[in-house]
Amino acid sequence: MTVNFTHSLLTSYWLKTGLCGLALVLLYLFRLGIVLARLMPAQPLLAAAIAGPLLIDISLYASFKSLDFGLVLLLIPLWAPAAEKLRQKPEEYSIPADFQ
Repeated sequence: MTVNFTHSLLTSYWLKTGLCGLALVLLYLFRLGIVLARLMPAQPLLAAAIAGPLLIDISLYASFKSLDFGLVLLLIPLWAPAAEKLRQKPEEYSIPADFQ
């Protein structure tokens, strides 16, 4: 009996959903990559700690089907707004009107 399978997220989605599904997954992963790239200057250690497992799960191993991959995907947009606040210069912070 011949069993064909794939461990990569990209090839798995390509085989299961076709080119349209693969394009949607690539778009989603591209957007997450942009968020990680914007997170890198403010929090380089955090961005590298998230990017490593993300790249491994996407390309090498079939763990994209597990809970930890979902949590990594959740952490990227969760921590991005906090990192954006850290990138702001002090003069860009808004002071409430009642404190002026």
